[in-house]
Amino acid sequence: LRERVSRDIERWRLDGRRIAVYGAGAHTEALFAHTALRDAELVAVVDGNPEKQGSCFAGLPVLAPESLPTLAIDVVVVSSFDFQREMVETVQRVCTASAPEIVTFYESPRAFSNFAGSLDEEPR
Repeated sequence: LRERVSRDIERWRLDGRRIAVYGAGAHTEALFAHTALRDAELVAVVDGNPEKQGSCFAGLPVLAPESLPTLAIDVVVVSSFDFQREMVETVQRVCTASAPEIVTFYESPRAFSNFAGSLDEEPR
């Protein structure tokens, strides 16, 4: 993952691409800590949680996903495991006029449960 992100970041920097990160949480904190993503031309962080909107995340404004079309961005980095599919669908829905490049990290993400009961038993 780190190697792939590094190649993408270098390409974005050389091309002068404007980037938004979708997800103001632990996944993005890890990306910022372990990759050079913070060195790219980041415009904003977007998040669907209204409680996070209007705050700052790593010095960047946290905006609603619906604001993406107004940001003149070239790339949206989808930074979530559990909600990746929903985030991609939201970007595609709100960015109909000029679709940015959408970057995801997982082929087929699935949320999991720690429930270890038998198949016919209800989770507690």
